[in-house]
Amino acid sequence: MSDHIRKTIEELHVKLREHEENVKRTKRMINDLCVMDGADKIYLDIDEATNASVGPLRGDEYYGKGQATAVREYLMVRKQRNEGPATIDDIYAALEKGGYQFEEKMGKRGMSIAISKNTQTFHKLPNGKIGLREWYPEIKDGKNKKGNEEKSGNGSPSASSDETEESDPSKEQ
Repeated sequence: MSDHIRKTIEELHVKLREHEENVKRTKRMINDLCVMDGADKIYLDIDEATNASVGPLRGDEYYGKGQATAVREYLMVRKQRNEGPATIDDIYAALEKGGYQFEEKMGKRGMSIAISKNTQTFHKLPNGKIGLREWYPEIKDGKNKKGNEEKSGNGSPSASSDETEESDPSKEQ
């Protein structure tokens, strides 16, 4: 499938999701009016997810692709569907459904390790979910402006070039 067609399908999924939200809103209004009139609710399925788990568009969507590419594509589909970052379990299940061939010995744990090491592409949020680094341009990358690694573990990061330097007593005369 060409990139153009894939992008068009992803855009249509976003529109479909918007329409589904409008349908839910209308069903809630109808239910509210029924209750106000003393009748039972008509729609009981409003909050059931129409697309509970975002998976691949095809059973071979990720077949033959590199792991980082497959994970990135899956996260982009989630973003297009307004679902954002995903858990390792969600990513693993989607790639498996999409035909990605995991190495027998590595599986989910290997994928998790690979994602955590690829910090240029992926970012682990404090809630444990994985997103694409490009989604969070304001996060720090672990380095100060001089390119030195920030200190961690002792709670005090190294001084950055933005901080005012303490004056040296020998230079004050």
